[in-house]
Amino acid sequence: MKNMKNLLRNLIIVCLLVAVAIVTPKAFAAISVNTKGKLTVTNLETSQDVTVNIYRLMTVNIDGEQPKDPVYSWLPNVAEWMRNHNYTKYVNDDGSVKSAFSTASTEDIATFYDELAAAIRGGTLNVTAISKTSGKASSVTFEGLDLGNYFILVEGGIRVYKPTSVNVIPTCDGATTATCEWNVNDVSANVELKSSTPNVTKTIDETTATNDGKATQKNVGDTIKFKLDVTVPTYPENADTKTFIVTDTFSEGLTFDGVGTIKIVPYKGSTAQTALTASAYTASISGQVLTINFSDTYDTLNLEQYTNLIITYTATLNDKAKVTEPNKNEATITFNNTPYSHNDYTPKGDEVKVYTYGFDFTKIDGTTTTRTELDGAEFEISKTSGGTALTFKVVNGEYVYDPNGTITTLEATDGKLKVKGLAEGTYYVKETKAPNGFVKLPEPLPFTLTDKDADGNLDGKLDNTQSGYLTKDIKNNKGLVLPVTGGIGTLLFSVIGILFMGISVVLVRNILKKKEVQL
Repeated sequence: MKNMKNLLRNLIIVCLLVAVAIVTPKAFAAISVNTKGKLTVTNLETSQDVTVNIYRLMTVNIDGEQPKDPVYSWLPNVAEWMRNHNYTKYVNDDGSVKSAFSTASTEDIATFYDELAAAIRGGTLNVTAISKTSGKASSVTFEGLDLGNYFILVEGGIRVYKPTSVNVIPTCDGATTATCEWNVNDVSANVELKSSTPNVTKTIDETTATNDGKATQKNVGDTIKFKLDVTVPTYPENADTKTFIVTDTFSEGLTFDGVGTIKIVPYKGSTAQTALTASAYTASISGQVLTINFSDTYDTLNLEQYTNLIITYTATLNDKAKVTEPNKNEATITFNNTPYSHNDYTPKGDEVKVYTYGFDFTKIDGTTTTRTELDGAEFEISKTSGGTALTFKVVNGEYVYDPNGTITTLEATDGKLKVKGLAEGTYYVKETKAPNGFVKLPEPLPFTLTDKDADGNLDGKLDNTQSGYLTKDIKNNKGLVLPVTGGIGTLLFSVIGILFMGISVVLVRNILKKKEVQL
């Protein structure tokens, strides 16, 4: 901002010094009264169409075909506004520019242009605007301009542009004022606008985050730390509104952990400053939207001194987390892109994604080629073979992992078992009860959830509608089933028992007879 102020001041000083030097018009070449100039405004954003408005504030005084002293005079309505707003130090009674304008401090000049812009935007100073839209070009050129000083304001787009002044006048080609020759063939000026581009970059502040911090894979119940890098919008001192609001919208699968988790550290370039206290902003949560508002404290905190803010806070993946699509949250920044009128603007935000996964098992008969689903099986899931069973709860008829849950035995209903809320990794599925007539699996079965690209699609999946679920069949075989109650079963066991008893009696009798013979 100081560079812009210095530029404006230097331009005015140079022109006024030239004006002071014009004491003998006969020493200079003629200037055509009909000379027109052109002005090129550069450094416009190209992602948006903006409107560049230029306002003529001063005229160039011509005596016949020569410039005369004073060279510059304020337009009558501008001079009147200055007299009514304590700027008589810059304007003579005849409307000409006072020399005090060239010796004013950069701060005073900036304040003057700031108030001038506010008056033009607010309608208290009526100055004719010449406007041109950029068409997403980086520059625009105005031609056929009357000579004089022009004030530039830009509206639209996503940048906040600094008000700028530039002179469209003939140039002096001489080495000194005594040998000056005015160049009237190409009266032109170029001005590079200064602006700030407020934006927000959102990442997941964890070493396990993937895709450059844009994604992570979590269990339900896990805490995720989010990080926002927010550019501080810079406003002129007398801007009508200094809006600065940061919002973060959580999907229903994420629960914000409270304003107490918020930490805000301002930066000047790459150097961290003292963290802001909670009184430096207003933080609130409404539904799934977190709002952090700096508008009311922008001036008192002098936020313009900072280049950016680093904001961190946490949220928890809850039991509403989706498996077939990412659980998103998007951060945005709202600011006033037309500082001298209330025109809040919110560009597209930046989002991150939290993924969670699940299993979709089907229990089938492994002894037949006809696919037959089996009911009645029960399972436990653990992170290690033979390890402690994970706990779940039931949400909308589906088992959802819950570190504080109470359910460890999972029942396959109509042959189906669906669980969700699990991060990447290998899990062991232990059958604790087999379907009637089938043999229970002897060992836990390992299944691995892998999503190397961190895009929510499990590796090897072809069915995108269920991309977050690993779909597998678990087979059971029939065992040797012996009848154990009633009818022929009971008779058979009775006969077998009697035969064994008879054989035992014969053997004992034979042994006793042998002993008698020996005696």
